[in-house]
Amino acid sequence: VPGFNIGARFKTSFEPPLHFVGMLSYNMRGYTLKPLLGDTSKIETHIHYIDIAPLLSFDIDAGSRNHFSITAGPVMGIAFSGRQKTTENGVTTSAPMKFDVSKDYGYASFAIFSGLSYHFDKMFVEASYHLGVSSINNNEETDNTNIKNRGFAISLGYWLK
Repeated sequence: VPGFNIGARFKTSFEPPLHFVGMLSYNMRGYTLKPLLGDTSKIETHIHYIDIAPLLSFDIDAGSRNHFSITAGPVMGIAFSGRQKTTENGVTTSAPMKFDVSKDYGYASFAIFSGLSYHFDKMFVEASYHLGVSSINNNEETDNTNIKNRGFAISLGYWLK
């Protein structure tokens, strides 16, 4: 499902053109499932995460004060709330999602972040992909449902320094 994010990054030089980028952000993610069997015709979720990401960035000079940047690294997401809408026999109900360490949905989500951005002066535009490597479903062994966060994003940013 379409989501939203807002966050902060800081960038420090390692060995130019290589940089360390620390990222802390809020992300709303979710999914829609249309089961083929049973009375349930649709399940839609919206999950709110705080993401922490230590990333590496490689800059490619594009003249003047502009440059391209390739960024990648691991992301750990911590779910703090969520809502699930279920449509069954034409009736839609909504309920808070249950998060747990061993059942229902997991609190933690692990992923790989990769992005390509163009920086001009203090602004940047970035296309990125978030590839989940862990299932957020703690009941996967009983219901055979593997749920991994994945998402494509277009971001606009402003460097304060």
